[in-house]
Amino acid sequence: ESYDIIHGFSRTYFQDIYRIGGGCHAGYLRRTYAWAATPWGRAFTALNPRHRAIISLERKRFDRKNYKRLTAISELAKNEIVGEFDVPPEDITVIYNAVDADRFSPERLRPLRGKTRERLGLAREDIALLFVGTGWRRKGLRGLVDAVAALKNPKLKLVVVGGGDRSTIADASKVLESVIFAGYSAHVEEFYASADIFALPSLHDAFGTVALEAMASSLPVVCSRLAGASEIMTDGEDSLLVDDPRDVKALASKIGILLDESKRAEMGKRARKTAERYSYEKNYERTMDVYEQVLRMKGMTGNARR
Repeated sequence: ESYDIIHGFSRTYFQDIYRIGGGCHAGYLRRTYAWAATPWGRAFTALNPRHRAIISLERKRFDRKNYKRLTAISELAKNEIVGEFDVPPEDITVIYNAVDADRFSPERLRPLRGKTRERLGLAREDIALLFVGTGWRRKGLRGLVDAVAALKNPKLKLVVVGGGDRSTIADASKVLESVIFAGYSAHVEEFYASADIFALPSLHDAFGTVALEAMASSLPVVCSRLAGASEIMTDGEDSLLVDDPRDVKALASKIGILLDESKRAEMGKRARKTAERYSYEKNYERTMDVYEQVLRMKGMTGNARR
């Protein structure tokens, strides 16, 4: 069967367009595991069959013979691929992720707040700091738990939605009574409704759509600059950004600013306005622009939007 365009989203060798949705494997290892950046760590990565196979597949995928155009979900992801595989920057178009602004509208979420907070055991005066994600080491949950401990505020409760390895935070027993593990949920909007602050302290994250969902929900966001989502944010306006999420003091300081209810409200309103700019319609239009570039490269005429 013949196709006008093949658009790859997973670990495939050949396609006309490949969407870079997660950076590169070597970058993930270096940022998530300190040992991976050491000489012996690089040697281990090169010799380990699994790591070697993944990196070899990436190298083949990003050979110019095997694609016509690339898209990336952030400048961070783009720059990582350019640096790791010598891909010409002009081959990559950045198209940020989109959000369903209606699903996460404050008006729609407001009726869910009281019931969800009651189910979580949150008191009326509690300040709920929300974390959503799996792969807790890469997402920086340990640093967030330590930041909550450093603030020593009994009203501050960390709500963790998603699954992960609890051994990464098992020795943080001093603060675990302030952590609520909510598990997996298909109705994440309920948790945005229940929250007062959202945090994405990732060590390596090509984007982090949960931060955009939180912003659409009018939540103030504390975000790591190592997450691509930070590129759509303005520090001190619609979010608070942390250069190094492993810096517990800096992370705690940013969260501490948002213990003030009026600051949360102001920043949350601005966050919502920012999120409204990242619609699925705009994402679609930018993707169709890339499709039309590829059609021209293949000598084909027609409108990709037909």
